[in-house]
Amino acid sequence: MFPTIEEAAYNRLRIYLGASAGIFSTLLIEQLPLKLGISTAQLHPIEDTSALHCPTLIVSGALDRHTTPHETKRIFDAAPEPKELWIVDGAAHVDLHAFTPQAYEARVGAFLAKYLRTPG
Repeated sequence: MFPTIEEAAYNRLRIYLGASAGIFSTLLIEQLPLKLGISTAQLHPIEDTSALHCPTLIVSGALDRHTTPHETKRIFDAAPEPKELWIVDGAAHVDLHAFTPQAYEARVGAFLAKYLRTPG
């Protein structure tokens, strides 16, 4: 998840274009309403995070360049309690389970065990 489409576009383009990302991400974002009829305000999931009514586990890689640890922390801060944050040291954007399967299963399993109700 990304906090805003503007940040998501910039981060992804920065990976490939470096310092030029700002110009191109702005041009790309300006196309959304014109080409797709989508307002950029519709693509700010961080603004809806406070409406979650369930326990939330946010997991991200410490080396994630798509959604940076700072952005992940902002998403976490916007979520209501109960919530947990796990920044996986050494991991990037995807395949967190493949990166550290035992730790992933332990952490996610513990979260689910804590919040899922058992029958009866």
